[in-house]
Amino acid sequence: MAAQVFGKSIFYWVVPDVLKGDPAALALALKDCRIERVVVKAAQESSPYKLSTIYYPGWGENVKPEWVAKLREETAKVNWPIFIDGWGFCRGYNAKGEGQIAASQVKRLGLDGWEFDAEGAFEGQPDAAGRARILATEYKAGCDKHGGWCSWPCFTSPYASNKGQVWHPVAVAKAALAVLDFAAPMVYWPNQGAYWAVFWLNASFEQYRAITDKPYIPAGRLYTGDGGTCDAPGILAFSTRVKELGLIGQSNWHFNSGLKNEAWWTAWKTVDPWNIWYPPTPPEEPEQPPQPCSDNWKQEITNWARTMGYTGPDPC
Repeated sequence: MAAQVFGKSIFYWVVPDVLKGDPAALALALKDCRIERVVVKAAQESSPYKLSTIYYPGWGENVKPEWVAKLREETAKVNWPIFIDGWGFCRGYNAKGEGQIAASQVKRLGLDGWEFDAEGAFEGQPDAAGRARILATEYKAGCDKHGGWCSWPCFTSPYASNKGQVWHPVAVAKAALAVLDFAAPMVYWPNQGAYWAVFWLNASFEQYRAITDKPYIPAGRLYTGDGGTCDAPGILAFSTRVKELGLIGQSNWHFNSGLKNEAWWTAWKTVDPWNIWYPPTPPEEPEQPPQPCSDNWKQEITNWARTMGYTGPDPC
């Protein structure tokens, strides 16, 4: 499998909804925000993801090989190369096909990896854990790139009033993560503000660490909805806690809504990247003054030899 690289990432849904999908404009925006990985929707269940012909006439498939290649070219031009992963929404009706289309799209589009978005419809299938295992196995059989499981933040309630109450079957995530390479839960905190962002992240991290020691790459908020409100304090507190936990990356949902909100985007821009491509330059070693020679007898002989015509180097 290729090396796993995550860093500062963002989910990308409908390509033409962000800066008209123009790779040159996208490259500048990604560099300005110091985003190191884009996760773009390339499948819907077991098929390539295609846009509505009514709302996006002429666009066709959301992600095309030439668009991926051009985005890489444009980010390289501005000296900000990125990783490009794909993602797809999975319902589990055809788990084998969902794993196969992911592998196929990674190879056809030239992507660096994949994330499987599996929510309520998937876990409601008969033998959902078995289907998760089939999906993951088909993906890993079809390509050698990293694959992640993007699902619920918590399996049981973290609240004191009903702590431990089962919300989602942990067996589904365990089955997927037994095969895939990393967990990428949707940690879209409830309510609003820094407290809830950190509370939700801590609870999610603890529950995932109970089932796997594989990398944990949480997705935070760049949108309002689903019981929570995004704001700058929440964005910053979430990312600060990610770094405190020593995680190797995070993402946010999502590019379009984030870029449209100046306060959110400004906060997200201040979050430092992981420097995947550009590791910090080590400080230069201070120049050391010449050290006196410790072998005085050698120097004395050399000094005498110079009186006899010796022109060679000093011993020290």
